[in-house]
Amino acid sequence: MRSARLRGVLATTAVAIVGAVLAFGLPGGAAVAVQSESPPVNPLVIRKNVELEARGAGVTVKVELTCPFWSYPSGRVNISQRVNGGVAHGYADIPSDRGLCTGSPVVLRLGMNAQDKAFKVGKAFVTATVQICYYDCVTSQTQREVNIVNNN
Repeated sequence: MRSARLRGVLATTAVAIVGAVLAFGLPGGAAVAVQSESPPVNPLVIRKNVELEARGAGVTVKVELTCPFWSYPSGRVNISQRVNGGVAHGYADIPSDRGLCTGSPVVLRLGMNAQDKAFKVGKAFVTATVQICYYDCVTSQTQREVNIVNNN
C-alpha cells in the first residue's frame, strides 16, 4: 500500500515539474505569432543618392521596403529641393502590391517628375510615408537629406 502511494506522489510531482518547465521554459505560441507578423521597426529606408533624369526634368529615388510576407503596402514618397529662389518638387506612390512584401528588403526605384522647377545636382529632402496592412495596419514615416547625382 505504501509503495502505491509513494508511486502516486512521485508521478504527481514529476507531472508538475514537467508542466512548470514547459510553461516557463518555452515561449508562448501567441507571443511568437504576433512577433513574427509585426512589421519591422523601420519598414522604409530612403537611399542616400537620388539620380537626376533628363537634365532635371525628373529624378529616381530608391527606397528599401521591408514588410511581412503577403501584407499590403501603400504610401507616398516626396522630394523637394531649393532651386534658384524657388522649390523643385516631385512625388511617387509606393505600389500597392502584395507581391512586394516578401519578408525581405525589396528596393523600389520610384521615378518622379519635376514640378514648378527643374531639379539639379545637389542636396534635396525626401519624406516617405508607408502603411502596411496584414491583420491590422501600421503607418510609418521617415525622412532624410539626400544627394541628387548625375545619372551616368
